[in-house]
Amino acid sequence: VIGTGMYLDDIESTLRQETIDRISKVKLEGGRYHFAGNYNGKSILVSASEENMHETKSENGLKVVQELINAAKNGGGFVRYLTPRLKGQEPLPKISYVMPIPQWNWYIGSGIYLHEIDDKIADKNLLFKQKVQAFIFRYSAIAFILILVIVLIARYLTKTINNNLKSFSDFFFRSSKENIKINESDINFTEFYELAQYANEMLDRRVAAEDAEQKSYRQYMAIFESSRDAIFLYDPNKGYIDCN
Repeated sequence: VIGTGMYLDDIESTLRQETIDRISKVKLEGGRYHFAGNYNGKSILVSASEENMHETKSENGLKVVQELINAAKNGGGFVRYLTPRLKGQEPLPKISYVMPIPQWNWYIGSGIYLHEIDDKIADKNLLFKQKVQAFIFRYSAIAFILILVIVLIARYLTKTINNNLKSFSDFFFRSSKENIKINESDINFTEFYELAQYANEMLDRRVAAEDAEQKSYRQYMAIFESSRDAIFLYDPNKGYIDCN
C-alpha cells in the first residue's frame, strides 16, 4: 500500500495564505481597498500594518475595530465612524461594510469616505441638471419650430382663404355689370370650389334667362312691327307708349 498525507492545519494554513494573497491583489475603484483582520483586532493583510488595532479609537472615542468585529459577528453590516488619526492623516467621516469569515474568526470589509459619496452625489446632480437643461433646450427648440411651422401654415391658410373670398367678392361685384365666371382653378378649398361651381351655374342660368328674354322680345317686336293691324300700347298712368 502506497499513500501520502497532509496535516489539516497545513492545508488550512495554505488556504488562509492564498485567501490573504487574493484579497491583497483586489483593486477597487477610486483607490479604495479591502481590509481584513481577525477577531483579536490584528490585520491579516500583507500590505497592512501588523499592529493590533483592537483598542484603536476614532476622534470621537469610538473603538472602530471593535465595532467592525461586532458587526461581522452579527452577520455583517455597516459601521460609520471617524477614521483614527494615523500617519499624520486628518480624521474624516467614513462608512465601512464588513462580512464575517466565521470558521477562521476573520472579518473582511471595505469602506468609503463620506465626502466621496457627497462628491459622487454632487456629480450625479450636476449630470442630471445638465441632462435636464439639454432636454429643456432640445424640446424648446422643437416646440419653437413647431410653433413657427403652425404660424406659417396659419398665415398660408389665411391668405388662401382671403384670396378665395376675394374671388367671390369680385364675382358678385362684377355680376351686376358683366357675365364673367369665377375661375375655378384659383379656388383651393373643396367647400369654396363647390360654391364657385354653384355661382357659375347661377350665372349660366341668368345669362340663359336674359338670352331667352331678348329672343322673346325680338320675336314680339318682329310681330309688332310687321302686323297690318293697328297695334298700340297704352298705360293708364303714362298714356300711349308705342304703336306700329
